[in-house]
Amino acid sequence: MLAVVKTHHIDFTIQGNIPEKLLQYLQRTYGPALRVDNECPVRITKTDWFRRMSRQVQPGDAIRVYRENRKWTQEELGKKIGVSKYRVSDLENHRRAVSKEIAKKLSRLFQVPLDRFI
Repeated sequence: MLAVVKTHHIDFTIQGNIPEKLLQYLQRTYGPALRVDNECPVRITKTDWFRRMSRQVQPGDAIRVYRENRKWTQEELGKKIGVSKYRVSDLENHRRAVSKEIAKKLSRLFQVPLDRFI
């Protein structure tokens, strides 16, 4: 005789630091069926590391990172914001300050807060 018992799948998510007592309880209750995934994707902008780094990053560095992430040349970025590739180079290499007008254009283009470029 064969008996098949189906159990219902239970799926829930706990984000953040899981208290050790709660984790122990879950392990006792669900045994090997419990799966703990410490590699959950997190938006980088929500991490403490990003917040610390964004305070240290100069506007020109931010421009370069956003441009390179999109695989744009300095010339392509310049066309998108209405300046020459030489101006983009000067901004990225800290030879010229980012004006409010350029910062606004970059903020809209990259869809990030304005203060990244000021």
